Amino acid sequence: MAFTKVSENIYGLGKIQLGKKDGVVYAVRITMLDGKNKGQIFDVQKFPDGQLAGKFNVYLTERGKELKRAIPTDEILPVKFSDIAHKENEKPTPQTNLEYDYEWFTVILEVTGGEYEGLILPVKLQYWFADSYDPKTNTTICGIADKNTMWRDKLTNFGKFEHFLTASGADRYTLKYQPNMLPTLQKLLKQEGLEFRVVTGPTGFVEDFLPAESETQVWDDNLDDASEEIVDEPTIEFSEDAPLKPDVEIKDGIEEFEAELESGAIVNFDDDGIWEEE
Repeated sequence: MAFTKVSENIYGLGKIQLGKKDGVVYAVRITMLDGKNKGQIFDVQKFPDGQLAGKFNVYLTERGKELKRAIPTDEILPVKFSDIAHKENEKPTPQTNLEYDYEWFTVILEVTGGEYEGLILPVKLQYWFADSYDPKTNTTICGIADKNTMWRDKLTNFGKFEHFLTASGADRYTLKYQPNMLPTLQKLLKQEGLEFRVVTGPTGFVEDFLPAESETQVWDDNLDDASEEIVDEPTIEFSEDAPLKPDVEIKDGIEEFEAELESGAIVNFDDDGIWEEE
């Protein structure tokens, strides 16, 4: 009789509850919220120090006895590049998914701040490096395969890979193309050591990458300086003979009137003291 091996690994979206005594976590209970293990409860015996409660993408081993990894949902986390996953003593190489004929590789990131500081995030990315001709140098350089960044208002795997290269600073360099660019990418990212951000979705998977500072953030940081700019406000003067409220009209219960300035501009007023120049 043939037996089917049952995987001891359990992963998916789960709700983590903590058992504490004297402020120290001594127990972790995980209720699975999706996948084939939905509804099952696991009382974990081994778990990371500083584990927090909430919804996480969890990865359990030993049939639910050990919590190896828990990635928080709906978060924007500051991270830095740590490594590209590969077998010991072997250079990192793309992994091929035979079912879809895609090449994949995994980058290891470390959270650098906030309540999840120190958390390790493995992120799987599709391998889209391609050769590109540079007419200036008459050489073949590293490029990115031409794919759709968005599909039906959703970021594609190619888009995620492209955003990773931009956020991590890798796309600032012109590199000589090789069939396997991962060793070069690994060396470059370790050398740069840039901090950037990842966005996790409602199931805890990393959905996008952002620079450490976005354009919106830089603009917001300069708001205080902009507010200090002195703007000359128009001065409205009336002659002593002119009535204070000429051409008074009542519209929808709001008293409105208008006055003509010396410049010829018409100023509309209402009873709330709001004025508008036409």
